[in-house]
Amino acid sequence: MQKDTELAPLTFRVLGPLVVMRGSRRVEISSGKQRALLGLLLVRAGEPVARQTIIDALWGPDAPASRINLVHTYVSRVRRAVDAGRGVRGRESWLVTRGSGYAIRTEFCDLDLLRFRALVAGAEREEQLPQRLRLMLDALEHWRDPCLGDLDEHLAEHPWIRDLNQEWTDAVLATARIAGELRRTGEIVPHLRAVSALNPLNEAVHAWLVTGLADSGAQAAALAEYAQIRGRLVEELGIEPGPHLQAAQRHALGRADPQPATPSQGVALILGDQSDFVGRETLLDSLRAEMGRCSALVLTGAGGAGKSALAVQLAHRLAPQYPDGQVHIEAQHGDAVVPRLQRRVLHALGHTCDQLPGDAAELAVVYRSALADRRLLLVFDNLADETQLAPLLPGNQTCAVVATSRGRRRNFPNHQVREVDSFTLAEGITFLAQILGSERVAQEPAAAEAIVRLCSGLPLALRIVAVRLADRPQCSLSRMVQRLSRPGGRMAELSLPGLCVRATFEDELDQLDEPARKAFHAIGGRRDERFSQQTAIDWLGHSDDIVEELLGQLTDRRLIRFDGLDEGGGSWYSLSGLNRILAQELAP
Repeated sequence: MQKDTELAPLTFRVLGPLVVMRGSRRVEISSGKQRALLGLLLVRAGEPVARQTIIDALWGPDAPASRINLVHTYVSRVRRAVDAGRGVRGRESWLVTRGSGYAIRTEFCDLDLLRFRALVAGAEREEQLPQRLRLMLDALEHWRDPCLGDLDEHLAEHPWIRDLNQEWTDAVLATARIAGELRRTGEIVPHLRAVSALNPLNEAVHAWLVTGLADSGAQAAALAEYAQIRGRLVEELGIEPGPHLQAAQRHALGRADPQPATPSQGVALILGDQSDFVGRETLLDSLRAEMGRCSALVLTGAGGAGKSALAVQLAHRLAPQYPDGQVHIEAQHGDAVVPRLQRRVLHALGHTCDQLPGDAAELAVVYRSALADRRLLLVFDNLADETQLAPLLPGNQTCAVVATSRGRRRNFPNHQVREVDSFTLAEGITFLAQILGSERVAQEPAAAEAIVRLCSGLPLALRIVAVRLADRPQCSLSRMVQRLSRPGGRMAELSLPGLCVRATFEDELDQLDEPARKAFHAIGGRRDERFSQQTAIDWLGHSDDIVEELLGQLTDRRLIRFDGLDEGGGSWYSLSGLNRILAQELAP
């Protein structure tokens, strides 16, 4: 069998339309869904992509019954098209199976996304501004158009694609700041024009474009660009241009320094609101009072329990106490999480990439110094544990931190921690009424209660159901109860593009080791919703110590619930609702 290293080089391009090359031969993949599947795998740059994630992206809530077989078929056809009958498969293939998903082996191919990121990383390490600008310009040359723009029919609104296009925008702005210091902004006009179409209301992008056009001698074009962005801001947002754009206009008129003033971004990153947030006023009042006694609060709870929405609402209530603004940043898994978060906060406060040290210890000093004289509220979403939170805490009492985490309380031993539970029955019904209207819910009170119970009161699940019902006024609540109750139907209903209960639980399962995953599926396959530790020992066939550890892992990830001790000191647990269904449906 030929090995991949003996084949013609394999090249993928995702920073623009999807392009696949085997040597000098362009590989044609005509099926839109097959191209979208390949694109999803490529933008994760070697990380496994779960099968359900692919299904959600390709079909959303209308996935056919044969969706799993279709994904297998698409993967096989993509592999055959690229390998052109060379018989490369299994561990020697560039496209491999990883658990319940698939991954691209980037060591077997050339990917423009990785080249772009490597050049940006090199620029961040470079001390000399001219060399840094050269590396950033080289990096931007890999972008031809918006990421996978030819697959908008399938992936236009996918969060991974939006994030990559934002990464492109961020890189262009970072390059603009470097070029501004060197008085060479004219060189980046083509890149600014490219991202301006993606960011029609982004004042920073258009300010640098106005400046770049003026510096390249196109004064009329610069003033026309300013007039266009001002018109959009007034018409769509009802606001006049901010100081960044105004400085760019003055420069185009020949009345200002050639580098536009960097806007103060601390107060610009106000958190988004959720008008349908309901049911937790008492908890919010309690949390506000608690924040008056501490400077760091951690909201913990299961995935989909509404921790992030609660943090957003709390930040809005606390906003008057922090006049320098609120910064909301979501943590991402991987290496160097803390330095990445510190850099994002500093960037939000106006620091440019070239001002930030590469050394983690030096970066921490800059981070704390930048916060020292501010009254700022920082919201960090989805931290893993206390080891990530501690370095992010400001060294003063004028700033405050609200963090969310799926970790248990004991993972944050030195901080105020509050558990966020699912909705009660009354809260769930109120939530449905807020989205669907009280009249529609009042017409079918029994069905509304059934929906809340079938969703286990999980805010994420209820939000998905409510959105589906809001989009289908002809569908009664009773009909939705039927759909949620049919065998295998609940998880299909609890999925929308960008919102998926199954994916949330799969994230929890991914944090477990193999024995704990097997234990979860084994327990879910039993009829008993409530069971003792001794019963679990009989089911799993392990020693008492091993089973205790496995049950502890499942409890920590909130996949099962600890119900307490009996009179003899024995531990009791339960597995019910959505967790039970997922244990059965996700079983290998």
